[in-house]
Amino acid sequence: LSPSLPTARDLLAHYRLEGTFDREEGLLRTLLANDMITANDAERLGLMLASHGDFYGARDALTRFDEVANPERSHGRLALFDVLVQTGGKTTALSKAASWIGHWRKLGIHRPAGSEVPSARLVRMMMAVDEAAARRLICQVQRNEVQRNEARPNAADVPAGDDPTRDPCEESFPGLEADVDATG
Repeated sequence: LSPSLPTARDLLAHYRLEGTFDREEGLLRTLLANDMITANDAERLGLMLASHGDFYGARDALTRFDEVANPERSHGRLALFDVLVQTGGKTTALSKAASWIGHWRKLGIHRPAGSEVPSARLVRMMMAVDEAAARRLICQVQRNEVQRNEARPNAADVPAGDDPTRDPCEESFPGLEADVDATG
């Protein structure tokens, strides 16, 4: 049985209000299997499944979320990274993470004071999985960003003190060492 999208919306709202989360999960699984699930619902299903220990189901739902969600959305992607690592997809997790960083760095100025910046959290997670691979991927992202900036017409406007010939990966990752030490 596969309900229409409007019917599914109504059923999901009803299940949530009534607290029948097992029925909600079943409907969300059906929507995922029929490729009818929204980004929000795929994220919710993935988080539900991960909390129950169904990491492979969570991986499928969160992968779908990653495919359809706005690139700035971080919560479900952080969960996807963790689930991929849990299911043995370390290389995939690191590659996906490297592709997300550029989108999340731009959001840092819009976060409330005291909240964690998703890109910093992701970098710490990457380093915990495989420090050498994480550094290599992050450096590649930084080098690509520098090349994109140099291709822009106003690239000659280098801020004072910046050396345009410096490799962006020559420096350590600011604040990362302190954060890693604090978390263990």
